[in-house]
Amino acid sequence: MTKHQLIQCDGHGWAPWSIVCVHLADGKSRDWVPVPSNLDEVDYDWLCPACDPENPDIELLRGFC
Repeated sequence: MTKHQLIQCDGHGWAPWSIVCVHLADGKSRDWVPVPSNLDEVDYDWLCPACDPENPDIELLRGFC
């Protein structure tokens, strides 16, 4: 059985989420690098080239619907 992970969003209620690094979220980087997601509802999480997808700094990641 797949466990679905949801995030509560003011605009959408409970929605699937993906991870985005703060460099993309705050506009400091415009180079979006797709990283395959482990969620059925979301194809990719997104990091900038400065973030290491193999060993990301969790302090620099945010969940977005």
